[in-house]
Amino acid sequence: MLLVHADAREADRLAKLLAEKGLETTAVNDGGAAIDELVRHRFDVLVLDSELPQTPALELVRVIRAYDIEVPVVVLAHDATGWVGAGVQLVAKPVDAAVLVRTVARGKSARRETKRLRASELQISAPPPDMPEDLDVVFGRALDQMWLAFQPILKEGEPRVFGYEALMRSREKKLGTPGDILSAAESLGKLDVLGRRVRSLAAEALTTAPPDAHLFVNLHSRDLLDHALFDSATPLTTLASRVVLEITERANVEDVDDVSARLSILRFHGFRIAVDDLGAGYAGLTSFATVEPEFVKLDMSLVRNLHASPVRRRLVASMVDACRDLGSHVVAEGVESPEELVALRALGCDLFQGYLFGRPAPSFEKAALP
Repeated sequence: MLLVHADAREADRLAKLLAEKGLETTAVNDGGAAIDELVRHRFDVLVLDSELPQTPALELVRVIRAYDIEVPVVVLAHDATGWVGAGVQLVAKPVDAAVLVRTVARGKSARRETKRLRASELQISAPPPDMPEDLDVVFGRALDQMWLAFQPILKEGEPRVFGYEALMRSREKKLGTPGDILSAAESLGKLDVLGRRVRSLAAEALTTAPPDAHLFVNLHSRDLLDHALFDSATPLTTLASRVVLEITERANVEDVDDVSARLSILRFHGFRIAVDDLGAGYAGLTSFATVEPEFVKLDMSLVRNLHASPVRRRLVASMVDACRDLGSHVVAEGVESPEELVALRALGCDLFQGYLFGRPAPSFEKAALP
């Protein structure tokens, strides 16, 4: 667990108290240091002093919640003013040791249960609602009417588009969103069929893309179990040097047998790997040790109104620094305003994607940094 307390001596006392009860604790003394720790490590519980210097504790909790929606937060406070509806457990100051231990233990147990439930949700998805026809028939039509939209990704200091993300679309109205199509594929056990269709369309499109542009193609974690992904003769593999395969941070790639070996085969063919959705409410950097990505995409939930939040800027800065240390390029997704772009540049991001530069389109549109 992580303990954030303004008083170093009190932090040390509480950390020792928790350690005596078998609750391993990392202690820091301010919000900035807390963010640095949260970016690089996964914690079961966060214990937070309500009276932190420089960083308003409530704002810190809100940013942490956006970054790691599941982590239980325990706040040490003299009163409950301002904490109603914040989704935290309160422990009164001065801190009663027994109360703190019980509260942290409950939070740790809740964290384990949340992980278990989320894992089961990832394994079984319900079919889209209000589906009067046979789902398999509708899914087949969705595949037949599938097409890709392309959104530009730009790099600081380069006049040309660095790359495009290929985004799945279909004209089948009964599966009107990418999420509906994915849910149908999961329900039918046809994620491999969907993945092959997307990769085939991506390969076909890449032959008409600007010759120096990269194509970012999304993978479901279960695509890593499909032997066709590793076939050197497939059209996309023949173009692998221009392809970045995106694996969402929400997926647990560690559940895939021999995932490191599978990724090494993809790299042998020339593919590069990206971790997508970093900071999308499920914490970050948890896939890094396994995936070792060449690219990391910051979720738009972190980018939105970044310029107006010092705490959020600190979080993004820590993530960018960590990615640099690991040798990964950072792509900021969902950039919509010049103010967000200025803030991202100042924090060291040099790859950008969002409506400020171009919306998804059926062709490879030109774009330039403002």
